[in-house]
Amino acid sequence: MSCDAGWAAIMGTGIRCGRLATAAALTVLVGACASGGSFGIPGMSSTPLTPAQQQLRERADTFNQTVWEGVAIGAAAGGLIGYFTASDDDRLRNTLIGAAGGGVAGGLAGYYIASKQEEFADREDVLDSMITDVQQKNVESGQLIEAMQAVLEEDNRKLESLRAQLAADEITQADYQGDIARIDEDRAEMQGAVDSAGEQLGTFKSARDLYQEENADVDTAQLNNEITTLQGRIHTMNTIVADLGSGELG
Repeated sequence: MSCDAGWAAIMGTGIRCGRLATAAALTVLVGACASGGSFGIPGMSSTPLTPAQQQLRERADTFNQTVWEGVAIGAAAGGLIGYFTASDDDRLRNTLIGAAGGGVAGGLAGYYIASKQEEFADREDVLDSMITDVQQKNVESGQLIEAMQAVLEEDNRKLESLRAQLAADEITQADYQGDIARIDEDRAEMQGAVDSAGEQLGTFKSARDLYQEENADVDTAQLNNEITTLQGRIHTMNTIVADLGSGELG
């Protein structure tokens, strides 16, 4: 689950389970965002990673670290401050308000633009910085695609061999399911990166739109081109995930 998506779950937890659950969930989110932008349940496979699988995970971790992940951390910190500085009856309400004040309600794109404007006085410099951010994601996505393609080819070869062994009764169904557990994890790793890419693309687009609203006379063609490139990379990533195993595993 990504940091952005985690907020919906956290707010629901707070409403259902009360103050302690909300504070605990916010604390978990802070740690998760700081360590790479996602959190989840580790896979069950005990099979050692191949070099290609290890590289996939490393490049996915790099790509999933967003340029605005500090927004989510700041929002969580604001929520915790609201929780611990209020009376019992107001703590949950102040936790949510504090989180909103940290950046959640305002939107990542708006906070991203505001942080750029604070860093750069010249609007052209703001635009150049945004372009640099998307360019960096395009570099990272290109490297991630290479890693995904390598794992795709490796896993499909392994899957073909396992299916042949199963058909020849050389392995049992249980053995087969155990052997493809790592392939299932590879698919999940890839899908997580695709989901993160979609979220990042959406935020970049929203930030672009906000910038254009305030600076209608500035040429944003280069930023648009970089965003289009990222969108194309996401399409490629989706294709690779779809090609892994040519459908459902097992």
